[in-house]
Amino acid sequence: MNLEKVVSFLFFVIILGLPLAQHKVIFFDIPIYFVEIPMLVGLVVFCGKISFFREREEKKNFFSPLVLSAVGFFLGASSSLFLNPHSVTGLGMLKTWFVLPMAFVGVWLLTQPSKRRVRELLFCWWAQAFLVAVAAFWYIFSFQFTYDGRLSGWYASPNMLAFMIAPGVLIAFWQALFSKKEQRALFLLSALFLLSALFLTKSYNVFFSVFVAAFGMILFCWKGFSSKKILFLVLFVMGIFLTFVFFEQGSSKWQTLFSFDERSSLSSRFMIWRASYEMIFQNPLLGIGMGRFQEVYLEYQQHFPPYLEWAVPHPHNLFLAVWLQAGLLGIISFCSLLFFWWRAAYDSWKKTKQEDTTQLIILLGGLMFWFLLCGITDTMFFKTDLAIMFWIVVAGMIVVQDNQD
Repeated sequence: MNLEKVVSFLFFVIILGLPLAQHKVIFFDIPIYFVEIPMLVGLVVFCGKISFFREREEKKNFFSPLVLSAVGFFLGASSSLFLNPHSVTGLGMLKTWFVLPMAFVGVWLLTQPSKRRVRELLFCWWAQAFLVAVAAFWYIFSFQFTYDGRLSGWYASPNMLAFMIAPGVLIAFWQALFSKKEQRALFLLSALFLLSALFLTKSYNVFFSVFVAAFGMILFCWKGFSSKKILFLVLFVMGIFLTFVFFEQGSSKWQTLFSFDERSSLSSRFMIWRASYEMIFQNPLLGIGMGRFQEVYLEYQQHFPPYLEWAVPHPHNLFLAVWLQAGLLGIISFCSLLFFWWRAAYDSWKKTKQEDTTQLIILLGGLMFWFLLCGITDTMFFKTDLAIMFWIVVAGMIVVQDNQD
């Protein structure tokens, strides 16, 4: 049995199962999410073949700054959870967002996957996003929209549907950048299809972040492409962006965005951020604990009228969320993880002489850049599917770094 193939296959199953990440089964009163089942299988395989992995331990650098930062992030979240009032729900969040995905990714990395395997995983991610967009169009034809005319599909909010589709746009665009000429049009068409579904979610933050990330990917291709190809790509991206602005500029959502109406989503976020800053000021070392933002927010928000938001599970900012739910150790480790991730990307970019490595770095960089841009006004980690997506991108760069030429 080829263990690398088995564990990678389980990784494919996890990625394809991301649209069902919020669904679960109850086993002895313990909620097990569908995407956690392949992770548990992978850990069972690890326990059954531990001698195989022991042979490879010496070849892995478990004390690299990137890995240590990830461990520090986990320890920060754990200490914040246990040293604050906590619940069984909080323990489940720690299991789902940290323990199982980090353990499974660790097992996968121990099998020493190749860069080709990373490309296959990313292709699987694109296929999953494409299928999500196809399914979302069923809701369009059935005229199932939110009260304000946004597409959310089977998700609780349009933003969550947008988060699932957006990586597929970047991967399709990347495939179009580097695929053969006869395949390029196919991937561009798939990118347009995904963008159409993304447009109907009217999630401005996700939509704009995709375009900024796409421009960043073009920038890093500047030396390898002809001026005509660069011009075509820039015009293609700008054309899609201007089309979005043209159709959306008359909508009420667009008008409230730029009028800074007190009922606009941006005004609501400013109010949530003010309350979040006060929470951090009062709890700088340990934060408030995992999964407690909603209840603590209601205690603080009364000091920041008008009362625009009642149900706020997260602070709508990635870094505020990390500090509040993982404490000072968590935010320092998280920022350190990002720093060493980008340094690994830069070092690999400078050292490599192989085109496939450069291409992978461009895509992984685009995905991480999109993730962080969205994190300015949304909480891009503390949900099952988003946490897994983040660890996928982190793991991809570790594979690239470990397979430097």
